[in-house]
Amino acid sequence: MNKNYYAILMAGGVGSRFWPVSTAEFPKQFHDMLGAGDTLIQKTFSRLSKLIPVENILILTNERYNSIVLEQLPMVK
Repeated sequence: MNKNYYAILMAGGVGSRFWPVSTAEFPKQFHDMLGAGDTLIQKTFSRLSKLIPVENILILTNERYNSIVLEQLPMVK
């Protein structure tokens, strides 16, 4: 695994396309939309972590989603 690789996982959005499940307070990336046991952000992070060191995966999101990101991805600092 190349320690020089980085990824930015963009997790913003206002939740309008998948309303009423996805809302501005809890958008689609934080839901298990596929019924697979993991949320969309968890599945994406898992795929990225096979290619990029976990410490090099950065999450770009709205400040109001920080606690949700940290709850769903506790390995993120």
